[in-house]
Amino acid sequence: VYEMMRMPGGMLAYGVPSYRLKNSVVLNECGAIEHLGAKVYLNTKVGRDISFNELEEKYDAIFIGVGLWKSRDLPIPGAYLPDVIRGIEYL
Repeated sequence: VYEMMRMPGGMLAYGVPSYRLKNSVVLNECGAIEHLGAKVYLNTKVGRDISFNELEEKYDAIFIGVGLWKSRDLPIPGAYLPDVIRGIEYL
């Protein structure tokens, strides 16, 4: 797992407020995944710190799960009204 942030967990760690989901819970879950054999490389952004070519050479299979750090507007009437709060801003 190549994680661009300083701690694993993606939006669970950075997008969900700690009063809803404590970082210790996220870290414990990530630790359980590591205990099963996964290696986690923090502060490593694919495309910047490691290339796709390097990944292809190193691994037999690659899964790319990108996070969405920016909310998207929905193409529905009223989506742009001032009182509409998008998901990430709400979290």
